[in-house]
Amino acid sequence: MRASPVPRCIRALTFTSLALLVAAPGCRRSAPAKKTAAAADASAAPSPTPDPKGRLEPSNVEVYAPAELEAQDWTPEPGTHAIVLVGDLMPWERIEEKLAAFGPHHPYLGTAPLVRAADLAIANLEGPVAVEATPNSGLRFPYKMPPSILPAIRETGFDLVSAANNHALDCGPEGLLETLKFVGAAGIDLVGAGPTPMAASQPFVTQVGDTRIAVVAFMSPETWYSEIEDDSAKEHAFRNKDRRMRKTMMRAPDRPAALVGDVGTIREAVRQASETADVVIVYPHWGVRYHRPVYPRQREIARAAIDAGADLVVGHHNHIWQPIERYRDALVVYGVGNYAFGSRNRRAKEGLIVRAVVRNKAFERVELYPLYTKNLDDKIDFQPKLLKGKSARKMLTRLRDAADEPVAGFGIEGDHAVVRLVGRNEGRP
Repeated sequence: MRASPVPRCIRALTFTSLALLVAAPGCRRSAPAKKTAAAADASAAPSPTPDPKGRLEPSNVEVYAPAELEAQDWTPEPGTHAIVLVGDLMPWERIEEKLAAFGPHHPYLGTAPLVRAADLAIANLEGPVAVEATPNSGLRFPYKMPPSILPAIRETGFDLVSAANNHALDCGPEGLLETLKFVGAAGIDLVGAGPTPMAASQPFVTQVGDTRIAVVAFMSPETWYSEIEDDSAKEHAFRNKDRRMRKTMMRAPDRPAALVGDVGTIREAVRQASETADVVIVYPHWGVRYHRPVYPRQREIARAAIDAGADLVVGHHNHIWQPIERYRDALVVYGVGNYAFGSRNRRAKEGLIVRAVVRNKAFERVELYPLYTKNLDDKIDFQPKLLKGKSARKMLTRLRDAADEPVAGFGIEGDHAVVRLVGRNEGRP
């Protein structure tokens, strides 16, 4: 079932600059059904062959083959709707040669059945999609992706991407404007960025069946740390980084921007979103790369968001998974790691796909699927796959044990984990 737009593209926070959007985030355009080209591509695509340069490494990790996943029924059960959230999506750079060899759907074939069966599928678009704008040569890792990557993302089943991340302005304001244009033209909605800071601050709101869903997306300044040691633990150092990030990402009231959030702004955004939506998801870009423990400001913002009415928090940026936490009746998945990402970094090897199930206008449960993302493994070769068997149970056990406290409702069921929730929305008007 396709998520449909709220009439008049309602947003929790009103702004007048929507007219400036080439394709306004949250304004659903007509689009092809999810099970289209992605399914055809899965059966027609050639099987990857050993890397001629000898870069791939063998392993004993157990993963689902695309055909095994395709054989399973991922359709939401009657009376429910499924929302799928993944982590960082940057299908370019080191993955470019794979796209040329195996086609544009190659990075997604190991997960496409799960994604395209969802009523709403969300990813973090980690970098600008641009043609004319050029990357900032002063950055350590500047990204730029061509518009040709977008049709396969849409055909895999992704409905919404966040551009609220530390790479949003790698190609400057012009690159962000191009991103808005190209993403919208591909039939994908976008949240967390816009032609102005006010537009960037608006939640995405959509209707899935009888449930109105809001998504709040933002980035946090610690994502500019290269390693955890970069944090001096001095509050003034963080405030300086916060000011620098806001100056870069939210330069002027009339300039393209990506949302930088803090406790106060996210609390207010969630509070207002909860007034118009049955379910509120917070989708932050936060934490410190390759640092698994929860960064203090992650927990502070997550709990403030839940106190304000958020029902689920799913974070990204770290390139690896982070612990989960049950706070009140909501769940926080602090980090889901990479999804399809054009990097050869061996540290980025495990992540999560989150599948949140809605029943009666509230989350009934959240399913956590362990994802193997080590691109140089010969079982992956830049095509992430779900873990299975002992490999899945081993990672899920580590996920369970990484929590500061036992997570109520958590259980391992076969090759995935489930957290059963109490509906926060009972009694909500």
